[in-house]
Amino acid sequence: MTYSILINPIVLKVFLYRNNYTDRLLLHKLRRHFFRDEEGSTYVRSDSLRQVVSEGFGAHLRLLRSQPEERLARRVTSVYFLDRMLNEYPRLKYLHVQVLDEEQYTRKFKDDIVFDYRILFSKIDMSSAVDPGFLAEIKQVFAETGLYDHTLPAYDRPPYFDIQTSELVARLEDHRAELEESHPRWQLVENILSFFTNKLQMDDSQLLIVMEN
Repeated sequence: MTYSILINPIVLKVFLYRNNYTDRLLLHKLRRHFFRDEEGSTYVRSDSLRQVVSEGFGAHLRLLRSQPEERLARRVTSVYFLDRMLNEYPRLKYLHVQVLDEEQYTRKFKDDIVFDYRILFSKIDMSSAVDPGFLAEIKQVFAETGLYDHTLPAYDRPPYFDIQTSELVARLEDHRAELEESHPRWQLVENILSFFTNKLQMDDSQLLIVMEN
């Protein structure tokens, strides 16, 4: 059972290459939209990126979309992937842009072109997308593992909590290890873990998990 549809990235990290023509052109067009955080990292708002991609690369995207699948895999660019992300993740707010200076680089993996990115921060809204009965079971497990105490008075608990994926998964796996595999609660914990996909675990994303409306 997987619930990747619940994952709503808010902040992504993307990698652009200064020595790639399309990446360099995109960086030039984005320059006036960039801003920096306190640590000096470069960010752009998703709506600014959408505007630049639409206005500056419309013909480029139309050409790529018209390509047959086998040809697209050889010609696809960062702009194509970024446009797909903007459509796939409608709640995306910011992108952390890291510019790489490698002279030798490739986005080719086997016969495909891949675009490397990280989910830095994601919202997971269990309150509105999970069956109420299952949500009650999740709250019980989260209370037992110290993640979220739904038994506190409403005025004394926020409807959400934030946590690093690695910490959340570790707590759930420790709880599961205390149970026999034949125990019903073991499968329940396994189902909860399936919310947190390999991508979130690989990126160790910061999560905002909404438990109540």
